[in-house]
Amino acid sequence: MSSAALNSAQSISQPASYFLALALTPGLGPTRVRKLVEHFGSAERVFHASLTELEATGMPVVAAQSLATGKSMELAQQEIAKAADCDAKIIALEDATYPARLKEISDTLWPRHGRTVVERPRSSRARDH
Repeated sequence: MSSAALNSAQSISQPASYFLALALTPGLGPTRVRKLVEHFGSAERVFHASLTELEATGMPVVAAQSLATGKSMELAQQEIAKAADCDAKIIALEDATYPARLKEISDTLWPRHGRTVVERPRSSRARDH
């Protein structure tokens, strides 16, 4: 990872890294993520739950294992590094810098499993918009 990427990765907010990890967890979509956060009280608390506590919520076993083993957080760290390499910033819904108008949308954008969250723009023109 480049030094710029390392600095950007270190500056991402904790809520954003936890929400990103949840979004990248196989078997979890926006509704399940929202219910998990409500159940445990915060995205961070989801990651402090035991495998038994996670499975007790009714989530798919693959999702509970990914969270409990740290695989989901590892995937998030990889995406954070990719974002930093592109000079992109990852923010969570709870971040103060999250655009208010986007909060009004009932279903926000979530990454599709098997695809990266950050993709380089196809042209320099895309960065200007």
